[in-house]
Amino acid sequence: MLLGKDGGVKLRSITASSEDIFSLIDTMPMRRREMRDDQC
Repeated sequence: MLLGKDGGVKLRSITASSEDIFSLIDTMPMRRREMRDDQC
């Protein structure tokens, strides 16, 4: 189960792969902001 910062369930799956989970996380606003602001 993947929960958002707002407490809402974003993913509920027994068979989700790590790739699926990370792809979903990358679409979340907080993560998008992190990727945009991380100018290494």
